[in-house]
Amino acid sequence: AAEKQAHDAVRAATATRDAAASQQRRAELEKLRRALDDIAAQRRALVAVPKVDAATVTQYETAESAVRLARHTHELRAPKLAVQAPAATKLTLNGEPADAEFEHVVADTTILTVGDVTITITPGAGDAETHDAVAQAEADLADLIAKHGFATLAEARAARTAYTEAQSALKLLATQHDVLLGELSLDELDAALDAEPVEVDVTLAEAEAAVTSAGQALAEAVTDREQADAALVSLADRPAAQALAVHEAVLADAREAARVTTEQLEQVVDSPSLDELRADCATERAALDEVTAARDEIAEQLKQAALTAKKQLYEAAQAHVEYLENHVRDAATSIAEHRSYIEASVGAAEDHDRLQAEKVSAERRLAAETRRAQAAKLLYETVVRHQRAAHARYAQPFVDELSRLAQPVFGSGVQFVLDDTLKLTQRVSAVGEHMNVRQLSGGAQEQLEILTRFAIASLVSDAQVPVFFDDVLGSSDARRLMAMGAVFAEMGKQRQVFVLTCAPERYAAVSGRVERPLRGLQLFDD
Repeated sequence: AAEKQAHDAVRAATATRDAAASQQRRAELEKLRRALDDIAAQRRALVAVPKVDAATVTQYETAESAVRLARHTHELRAPKLAVQAPAATKLTLNGEPADAEFEHVVADTTILTVGDVTITITPGAGDAETHDAVAQAEADLADLIAKHGFATLAEARAARTAYTEAQSALKLLATQHDVLLGELSLDELDAALDAEPVEVDVTLAEAEAAVTSAGQALAEAVTDREQADAALVSLADRPAAQALAVHEAVLADAREAARVTTEQLEQVVDSPSLDELRADCATERAALDEVTAARDEIAEQLKQAALTAKKQLYEAAQAHVEYLENHVRDAATSIAEHRSYIEASVGAAEDHDRLQAEKVSAERRLAAETRRAQAAKLLYETVVRHQRAAHARYAQPFVDELSRLAQPVFGSGVQFVLDDTLKLTQRVSAVGEHMNVRQLSGGAQEQLEILTRFAIASLVSDAQVPVFFDDVLGSSDARRLMAMGAVFAEMGKQRQVFVLTCAPERYAAVSGRVERPLRGLQLFDD
């Protein structure tokens, strides 16, 4: 009965544990569903970001650059009105008050009032072409704005950046979605959540502990029952019990004989003949004496048999005690061995749980590192793509300008090679001979550095930036000084070129140069 009760307890604890596991699993699935819903909401918001391709941004760059270039060209060609007047003079320009000193580009009809004098200035037809170019560039920009809705290049770039970032975020969210689902599908997840929930008042850990406790109680009940069965078998096989059964059979025979004699005596008593009765009585008495003697003999035998049985019972009990002592010792050894197995198994279970937790943590770290690696890869690919685009945009114009300027110095047909960082690495002669710039002579390297700065200045010619040099061409021979003088003269026509030197004779070949001693120059703080 105890074993059956223990079995029932194990089944009840197992059912409770399964219910607790189901409840915990459902809580995990609900959390997973909320996370997936949040990802889906983010993805819907990111999908709504309008698409802006790189070509649109390039069109804006081209249109705004064309407007700036057209306006700059128009300003260069348009007449300028420079006015200087005493501070008390009242000046108005196109109906607006003006300062006593200003400069104004005459792009359209301009009305200047000086006191009571009104001056109307009308631009000539010479700048009509540039004026039309400005109008056309501005119209193209307006069409582009009307088409795409971005007022400036900055807005187009911001929209393009928002779109690319949204696409990157979508990829990351897709990866997170797949990692969270794992082997599940959305249909399987929804089906699991639609099932009837199971509610219990204990945690999974408490249910597991209850199952373990019930299992131990069942094991103890089974052990007790087996020991009881073994004791019952041992008791049933004792010699004393067998002897007792024999004597009980003898006693039963004697009682049966007494019963028969008593019946016979009753029949004799009922007999009407006294003599017969006396005779029968004597007969029966003799029989009774015989039976009594037999009974006494049987009693003596029983008495003797009881002593023998007791001795046999003692010997059997002694042997059984020795057997039980040996069995106890073996059981204690077996219990110790099994306890060590149980303790080892408990430690293995704890190690398994700990390693399982570490595995889950490692998988989460792997997913996080994978997402970061994908984001870093996407960033790297984006940077490389923009770097290549910038290289393609600036490298060839720079190489072309540098090759043009280098012809008087290194000969016609010379070309140059740049690396990915726009750094000059090789010089290519007209016959295709490649030479690392580090292998050039010191003078040639210095000349190449000067030409490089001139080429950069030419690429930003709209800004008319000046170029400064400090005592250069110290390693150039007469022929190279002559060639570099031609380059300096050409660049001096486009912008200001300042050279600080203690050997002005190196620049004798520069036409149109102006020499000034430093001590003759006055420096101003502003």
